[in-house]
Amino acid sequence: IPYLPIGGDVDRLLESGSKIALSLNFVLDGLKDFENLRLVWGNETNSSDQSLYLGIKSSREKLLKGTEELASAITLLEDVNPNILPPVIRDQFADASKELVSARSALSNLVDFEALILSLLGGEKKTYLMIFQNNNEARATGGFIGTYGLLSLENGRMRIEKIESIYNLDGQLDVKIAAPGALRRQQTTYWGIRDSNWFVDFPTSSAKILDFFDKTTGILADGILSFTPDVFEKFLAITGPVPMPEYNETLSAQNFRGVVQYKTSIDYDSVENEPKKFLADFAPRMLERLGGLSKKQWLELVNELIVLVSEKQILAYSVTPETEAEIVKYNAAGE
Repeated sequence: IPYLPIGGDVDRLLESGSKIALSLNFVLDGLKDFENLRLVWGNETNSSDQSLYLGIKSSREKLLKGTEELASAITLLEDVNPNILPPVIRDQFADASKELVSARSALSNLVDFEALILSLLGGEKKTYLMIFQNNNEARATGGFIGTYGLLSLENGRMRIEKIESIYNLDGQLDVKIAAPGALRRQQTTYWGIRDSNWFVDFPTSSAKILDFFDKTTGILADGILSFTPDVFEKFLAITGPVPMPEYNETLSAQNFRGVVQYKTSIDYDSVENEPKKFLADFAPRMLERLGGLSKKQWLELVNELIVLVSEKQILAYSVTPETEAEIVKYNAAGE
């Protein structure tokens, strides 16, 4: 029989097939854990619930095993001489090998993403400063910081503590810090947190932002999470519109930027003088929507997050070296 594989090639083919099957079992189990995840937030009566953290941890362990088995299978297949196969299936063999390499890359991205989320969530309580960079107003790290928030994480649970105007912080700064030369010549004599993302290197800007935040509030935050409006447009495209009846508005991916700009800069209660209240009321509703995603939508969200990180629409920084190393590894550090 002229096309019968012989010798070590047949052994490699059989062993690679076994490893691919084993990899598939691990991956299916890991994806099942991942699909069943739900955001856990804001419920004081169940503050010890670690289901999100443990679910991601379990998923990553299984996906990591699946990735390792798949990598071993690919290595074995690379050593198989395709000429021992019948001509009619050589092209199929080559195409299948390429698909396996693509699958390994996709799995590696998901494993790295889960490692990053686990590092950010941690186990002990952490406080992250959220900054919202308006990328319609150019600044070194992606946009003007018009709004900030506080995000508390503990045992895999999250709670948004505050969202308000960045000017509220600058109004509390009781020391005068000279602005960098170029900024002083063009904009202002004294430096404030609204202009603290002065350095193109995001970790450097983040250290300065946290320094200003400490001076202003006395809070030593564990890190920074940065978002542009693109992030929420992508979220809304997945969740669908979010009604805001008390404002006579419904936010969608199409109108988010325009409505938020109008509601936070023009159409707000001048007596209350809380221009960012609209965003503060929107945030928990968005989290609630994200917490109720279907399995298909959940995977869509993860794919979108990966793209948003690659585009630097999402950036992160941690004062903890180990966590910062994970952020750098996932290319979310903005160095």
